[in-house]
Amino acid sequence: LSQYMQSDLARFIPITYFLLAVVTYLFFGNVRLVILAVVNISAVLGSTMGLFRILDIPINNVTTVVPPLVMALTLTTIVHIFTHLQLSVLNSFPDKSKALGHVLNRVAVPCFLTSLTTAVGFLSLSISDLEPIRQFSFLAAAGMVFGFFFSFFLLPPLIMFFDPQKLYLHVRDEQRLTRMLKGLYFLVGSHRHKIIGISLALIAVAFFFAGQIKVENNLIEFFKK
Repeated sequence: LSQYMQSDLARFIPITYFLLAVVTYLFFGNVRLVILAVVNISAVLGSTMGLFRILDIPINNVTTVVPPLVMALTLTTIVHIFTHLQLSVLNSFPDKSKALGHVLNRVAVPCFLTSLTTAVGFLSLSISDLEPIRQFSFLAAAGMVFGFFFSFFLLPPLIMFFDPQKLYLHVRDEQRLTRMLKGLYFLVGSHRHKIIGISLALIAVAFFFAGQIKVENNLIEFFKK
């Protein structure tokens, strides 16, 4: 099991890096932003993995989920910052430090609240009687703290190294994603009663099957023959 977990980490972390880089590029189309995102995520990942050793927590079948999870959640904060790096802000604040300060002031509170509530959600698992789940709760919550800290104390100085004209984005009113979200908004608004009914039906079915979940820990069955 230990060998499988090590091989999984060796496989999943590079794949996660690749997918996060691809998603960031597809969203923003800017290689510089991809580099900034990868560097920031690496700092968060390194700090979280270092915490494993500092707290003497092993990588087990629960804590092995922490690295890719923290990487993905850190990207959400990074994307929130990147989406506000717009040329319209740069036109209003020609000085790049003031422009970046304006961006950070706008996103600091939402990002803080998101990171805080997610960390609290992970910490709620600390009441578990199972030691691996408690370890996961502390590490995942710490990863959210690292994610917020580095996104607001490491990422901004790195952004200042780049020419803002090559970093800030020209946002068009009718981008493909904008049109898709508008269409989804009108779809939900015009069929809200049907959507509520279908959702309640799905929830009822989910509750029925949730009562039939089997609980067991025969790890031998997890291995291939």
